[in-house]
Amino acid sequence: MSIFDQIKDKLVADRKVDEAYFAAALQEFQSGHIRPGIMAKALTECRGDQNNANAIYLRMLTAAIKDDVYIEQRAQQKRQESMERAKAKLEEMNHPSPPTTVKPGTHHEFGRSGIWATIWDVIVICFAVFFVYGLIMANFS
Repeated sequence: MSIFDQIKDKLVADRKVDEAYFAAALQEFQSGHIRPGIMAKALTECRGDQNNANAIYLRMLTAAIKDDVYIEQRAQQKRQESMERAKAKLEEMNHPSPPTTVKPGTHHEFGRSGIWATIWDVIVICFAVFFVYGLIMANFS
């Protein structure tokens, strides 16, 4: 399938979804249920002309229904993520990881390990020796 076919498929699918949203908006409008905020906005846009206001109302109602669907999907997604986090936490509580053991006298107990920790220890000891040696020599001079 070419990229052009994929684009065309996406456009057709989007138009079909829009058609369903407009159908839902028309059905809500014909049932007599009017959302006051949307109607007020539609009336202001057309300066009180009722015929134009109905057309604008349907367009705005369609957008509002899309927003309602989006908000519900996001809320459902957040509930799902919350459930997954709760499951993971419960699983962690039921099967905790084994505690790490630290041998006294090792570099691990200070959060250091490996060759660099050993090299650092040698540098610190050499500095201390030279410092003490300097103090001793200063007292004898």
